[in-house]
Amino acid sequence: MESIAGYIKDPGWWFSAVFVAIIASTFAGFLKDRIEKILSTVFTGLKAWGAKREERRKLIIESLLNDKMYFVISLFRAAIGITIFTLFTLIYMSTPLLLSAAPAASTIFSAEDIRHITWNIITPTLGLLNVALSYKTATRMSIVFEAAKEYRIRNNLPKFL
Repeated sequence: MESIAGYIKDPGWWFSAVFVAIIASTFAGFLKDRIEKILSTVFTGLKAWGAKREERRKLIIESLLNDKMYFVISLFRAAIGITIFTLFTLIYMSTPLLLSAAPAASTIFSAEDIRHITWNIITPTLGLLNVALSYKTATRMSIVFEAAKEYRIRNNLPKFL
């Protein structure tokens, strides 16, 4: 039990846990529709909720197919989301390295203050923002890609990649 408490107190453990959460939320964004379909067979309430979400998703895809400007704007928003997600991930991964490399004498904070702020405030905040952003971005990209696939199928276009 003491070793578990030691791991939880270790900032490196939290850093790893949030990193795994970012990856898991990205996969969850892409796989949530499949997971909903599997779970909806088990739970009837979830089945109704999944059907409602699927209907809304199809409505959005149909709107994207009918309005080219809406499709371009949605694709642009998804690309911006991926860019921001990548930026947040890079900041999240490099914050501990950059702040530990900064000389303590050049700031008004001591090295211990910088370490405390990094591990207890900045890193968890960036991690949570990154998890939320990755889930939303993955969902948006999934819808846009599905609309592009449907457009390709409807217009008998060859698969590009």
